[in-house]
Amino acid sequence: MSCFRRKAIVRNGRGVGEGLDPGPDRYSAQLRTPLPTAGGESDIGGSAWQAYFEGMSQTPPSPETLTFYIPAKGFLQAAQMVVASPLQNESRRAMTFLPINTLLGFSVELYCKAWLAANGRAPDELRKQFGHKLRNLYVACVNSGLELGSLETLASQLEAGHGDFSYRYFEPSRVEYEGANTAFAFHVLNELDALVDARVGASASMGLVPGH
Repeated sequence: MSCFRRKAIVRNGRGVGEGLDPGPDRYSAQLRTPLPTAGGESDIGGSAWQAYFEGMSQTPPSPETLTFYIPAKGFLQAAQMVVASPLQNESRRAMTFLPINTLLGFSVELYCKAWLAANGRAPDELRKQFGHKLRNLYVACVNSGLELGSLETLASQLEAGHGDFSYRYFEPSRVEYEGANTAFAFHVLNELDALVDARVGASASMGLVPGH
Protein backbone atom coordinates (compact mmCIF):
# COMPACT_ATOMS: atom_id res chain seq x y z
CA MET A 1 0.00 0.00 0.00
CA SER A 2 1.61 3.21 -1.14
CA CYS A 3 0.47 6.16 0.91
CA PHE A 4 2.48 9.04 -0.45
CA ARG A 5 2.57 10.58 -3.88
CA ARG A 6 5.64 12.49 -5.02
CA LYS A 7 4.66 15.90 -6.27
CA ALA A 8 6.12 16.94 -9.59
CA ILE A 9 8.05 20.15 -8.95
CA VAL A 10 9.40 22.27 -11.77
CA ARG A 11 11.89 25.00 -10.91
CA ASN A 12 13.78 27.45 -13.05
CA GLY A 13 17.54 27.75 -12.97
CA ARG A 14 20.29 25.38 -11.99
CA GLY A 15 20.94 24.07 -8.54
CA VAL A 16 24.14 23.31 -6.69
CA GLY A 17 26.73 21.26 -8.57
CA GLU A 18 26.04 19.69 -11.93
CA GLY A 19 22.50 20.94 -12.37
CA LEU A 20 21.35 19.57 -9.01
CA ASP A 21 18.27 21.23 -7.59
CA PRO A 22 18.70 22.09 -3.89
CA GLY A 23 14.96 22.51 -3.33
CA PRO A 24 13.17 20.01 -1.06
CA ASP A 25 11.17 17.04 -2.28
CA ARG A 26 7.54 17.24 -1.27
CA TYR A 27 5.13 14.39 -0.88
CA SER A 28 1.40 14.65 -0.46
CA ALA A 29 -0.02 12.31 2.18
CA GLN A 30 -2.85 10.97 0.08
CA LEU A 31 -3.80 7.33 0.02
CA ARG A 32 -3.42 5.75 -3.40
CA THR A 33 -6.60 3.82 -3.97
CA PRO A 34 -7.43 1.39 -6.82
CA LEU A 35 -10.33 2.57 -8.92
CA PRO A 36 -13.02 -0.13 -9.12
CA THR A 37 -13.87 0.59 -12.77
CA ALA A 38 -10.76 1.70 -14.64
CA GLY A 39 -8.34 -0.61 -12.85
CA GLY A 40 -5.90 2.25 -12.38
CA GLU A 41 -5.04 4.29 -9.33
CA SER A 42 -6.41 7.55 -8.02
CA ASP A 43 -5.22 9.86 -5.28
CA ILE A 44 -8.01 10.48 -2.82
CA GLY A 45 -7.52 12.49 0.33
CA GLY A 46 -9.50 13.92 3.22
CA SER A 47 -13.30 13.89 3.10
CA ALA A 48 -13.32 12.62 -0.48
CA TRP A 49 -11.41 9.55 0.65
CA GLN A 50 -13.90 8.92 3.47
CA ALA A 51 -16.86 9.34 1.15
CA TYR A 52 -15.30 7.01 -1.40
CA PHE A 53 -15.14 4.12 1.04
CA GLU A 54 -18.55 4.86 2.50
CA GLY A 55 -19.94 4.52 -0.99
CA MET A 56 -18.24 1.11 -1.30
CA SER A 57 -19.61 0.01 2.10
CA GLN A 58 -16.06 -0.42 3.37
CA THR A 59 -14.77 1.06 6.60
CA PRO A 60 -11.66 3.21 6.22
CA PRO A 61 -8.95 2.85 8.86
CA SER A 62 -9.15 5.39 11.64
CA PRO A 63 -6.75 8.36 11.64
CA GLU A 64 -5.58 7.25 15.12
CA THR A 65 -4.28 3.93 13.80
CA LEU A 66 -2.83 5.40 10.59
CA THR A 67 -0.86 7.87 12.74
CA PHE A 68 1.33 4.92 13.69
CA TYR A 69 0.76 2.32 10.97
CA ILE A 70 1.88 4.37 7.96
CA PRO A 71 5.32 5.37 9.36
CA ALA A 72 5.79 1.87 10.85
CA LYS A 73 5.51 0.34 7.40
CA GLY A 74 7.66 3.12 5.95
CA PHE A 75 10.47 2.53 8.46
CA LEU A 76 10.41 -1.19 7.65
CA GLN A 77 10.53 -0.60 3.91
CA ALA A 78 13.34 1.96 4.31
CA ALA A 79 15.43 -0.57 6.26
CA GLN A 80 14.79 -3.23 3.63
CA MET A 81 15.83 -0.86 0.85
CA VAL A 82 19.09 0.08 2.60
CA VAL A 83 20.02 -3.55 3.25
CA ALA A 84 19.15 -4.61 -0.32
CA SER A 85 20.86 -1.64 -1.96
CA PRO A 86 23.41 -2.53 -4.67
CA LEU A 87 25.56 0.24 -3.17
CA GLN A 88 26.12 -1.82 -0.03
CA ASN A 89 29.63 -3.11 0.64
CA GLU A 90 31.57 -4.04 3.77
CA SER A 91 32.38 -0.45 4.66
CA ARG A 92 28.85 0.79 4.07
CA ARG A 93 27.36 -2.09 6.03
CA ALA A 94 29.35 -0.85 9.02
CA MET A 95 28.35 2.77 8.41
CA THR A 96 24.65 1.89 8.08
CA PHE A 97 24.51 -0.44 11.10
CA LEU A 98 23.19 2.23 13.46
CA PRO A 99 20.71 3.79 10.98
CA ILE A 100 19.31 0.37 10.06
CA ASN A 101 18.72 -0.52 13.70
CA THR A 102 17.17 2.91 14.25
CA LEU A 103 14.70 2.17 11.44
CA LEU A 104 13.97 -1.30 12.84
CA GLY A 105 13.42 0.05 16.34
CA PHE A 106 10.97 2.70 15.17
CA SER A 107 9.17 0.13 13.04
CA VAL A 108 8.62 -2.15 16.03
CA GLU A 109 7.57 0.78 18.21
CA LEU A 110 5.04 2.17 15.76
CA TYR A 111 3.56 -1.17 14.71
CA CYS A 112 2.92 -1.90 18.40
CA LYS A 113 1.36 1.52 18.92
CA ALA A 114 -0.80 1.01 15.83
CA TRP A 115 -2.03 -2.29 17.27
CA LEU A 116 -2.86 -0.65 20.58
CA ALA A 117 -4.54 2.31 18.86
CA ALA A 118 -6.69 -0.14 16.90
CA ASN A 119 -7.74 -1.53 20.29
CA GLY A 120 -8.97 1.85 21.46
CA ARG A 121 -5.90 3.49 22.99
CA ALA A 122 -5.49 7.20 22.25
CA PRO A 123 -2.28 8.26 20.42
CA ASP A 124 -1.32 10.85 23.06
CA GLU A 125 -1.79 8.27 25.81
CA LEU A 126 0.44 5.80 23.96
CA ARG A 127 3.19 8.36 23.45
CA LYS A 128 3.20 9.39 27.10
CA GLN A 129 2.91 5.92 28.61
CA PHE A 130 5.37 4.00 26.46
CA GLY A 131 7.78 6.41 24.82
CA HIS A 132 10.38 4.20 23.13
CA LYS A 133 10.09 1.20 25.51
CA LEU A 134 9.80 -1.72 23.12
CA ARG A 135 9.41 -4.54 25.63
CA ASN A 136 6.65 -2.70 27.48
CA LEU A 137 4.90 -2.14 24.17
CA TYR A 138 5.25 -5.81 23.29
CA VAL A 139 3.73 -6.89 26.62
CA ALA A 140 0.85 -4.44 26.19
CA CYS A 141 0.19 -5.81 22.69
CA VAL A 142 0.19 -9.40 23.96
CA ASN A 143 -2.30 -8.37 26.64
CA SER A 144 -4.40 -6.88 23.84
CA GLY A 145 -4.49 -10.09 21.83
CA LEU A 146 -1.36 -9.99 19.65
CA GLU A 147 0.15 -13.45 19.11
CA LEU A 148 3.69 -13.26 17.72
CA GLY A 149 6.25 -14.77 20.07
CA SER A 150 9.23 -13.93 17.86
CA LEU A 151 8.46 -10.24 18.37
CA GLU A 152 9.58 -10.56 22.00
CA THR A 153 13.04 -11.61 20.84
CA LEU A 154 13.28 -8.76 18.34
CA ALA A 155 12.02 -6.19 20.84
CA SER A 156 14.60 -7.42 23.35
CA GLN A 157 17.42 -7.14 20.79
CA LEU A 158 16.51 -3.54 19.97
CA GLU A 159 15.33 -2.39 23.41
CA ALA A 160 18.55 -0.91 24.79
CA GLY A 161 19.87 0.86 21.70
CA HIS A 162 16.46 2.20 20.73
CA GLY A 163 15.47 3.25 24.23
CA ASP A 164 18.66 5.09 25.20
CA PHE A 165 19.12 6.67 21.73
CA SER A 166 22.52 5.02 21.23
CA TYR A 167 21.48 3.92 17.73
CA ARG A 168 21.01 7.60 16.92
CA TYR A 169 24.03 9.17 18.61
CA PHE A 170 27.45 7.63 18.06
CA GLU A 171 29.72 7.37 21.10
CA PRO A 172 33.41 7.42 20.05
CA SER A 173 34.49 5.79 23.31
CA ARG A 174 32.13 2.86 22.90
CA VAL A 175 33.80 -0.40 21.82
CA GLU A 176 30.80 -2.37 20.59
CA TYR A 177 27.17 -1.96 19.55
CA GLU A 178 24.58 -4.72 19.45
CA GLY A 179 21.62 -4.76 17.11
CA ALA A 180 19.15 -7.07 15.43
CA ASN A 181 19.88 -9.72 12.85
CA THR A 182 18.33 -8.06 9.80
CA ALA A 183 17.11 -11.27 8.14
CA PHE A 184 15.35 -12.28 11.37
CA ALA A 185 14.05 -8.74 11.92
CA PHE A 186 12.55 -8.53 8.43
CA HIS A 187 10.86 -11.91 8.86
CA VAL A 188 9.31 -10.87 12.17
CA LEU A 189 8.30 -7.41 10.97
CA ASN A 190 6.69 -8.75 7.79
CA GLU A 191 4.58 -11.05 9.97
CA LEU A 192 3.83 -8.17 12.33
CA ASP A 193 2.84 -5.96 9.40
CA ALA A 194 0.28 -8.52 8.23
CA LEU A 195 -1.19 -8.88 11.72
CA VAL A 196 -1.39 -5.15 12.40
CA ASP A 197 -2.66 -4.44 8.89
CA ALA A 198 -5.48 -6.94 9.44
CA ARG A 199 -6.40 -5.31 12.76
CA VAL A 200 -6.12 -1.75 11.43
CA GLY A 201 -7.91 -2.57 8.18
CA ALA A 202 -5.56 -0.57 5.97
CA SER A 203 -5.29 -3.02 3.06
CA ALA A 204 -8.77 -4.47 3.52
CA SER A 205 -10.28 -1.01 3.09
CA MET A 206 -8.75 -1.00 -0.39
CA GLY A 207 -9.86 -4.49 -1.29
CA LEU A 208 -6.36 -5.91 -0.71
CA VAL A 209 -5.07 -8.68 1.53
CA PRO A 210 -3.30 -7.70 4.78
CA GLY A 211 0.42 -7.12 4.46
CA HIS A 212 0.09 -5.86 0.88
